[in-house]
Amino acid sequence: MTRAQSVVATRMQVRTHVGLERSRNEDAIVAEPGAGLAVLADGMGGLRAGDVASREAVQVITGALLRRSARRPEVIARAIRQADRRIAALSRELGGPA
Repeated sequence: MTRAQSVVATRMQVRTHVGLERSRNEDAIVAEPGAGLAVLADGMGGLRAGDVASREAVQVITGALLRRSARRPEVIARAIRQADRRIAALSRELGGPA
């Protein structure tokens, strides 16, 4: 290995908890240690289909960021906006507010 190269090892451990007031956990999390990426979405417990929204958000954001090598703030913001549009579309499909 040359002086300009470096190796970064990443270990991740993830856990969510239903909390004290809800009967189910609507959070979603994906950890990709090899890519140095973790994405967490809070399911907004108690709102209709919060689990669907958090799962979609994590999938869309993770997919967008894994396709890009650079994770500059504008790339991350674009992935979040993409997830927001997807969740709004799902909300309309399910008959909720968009």
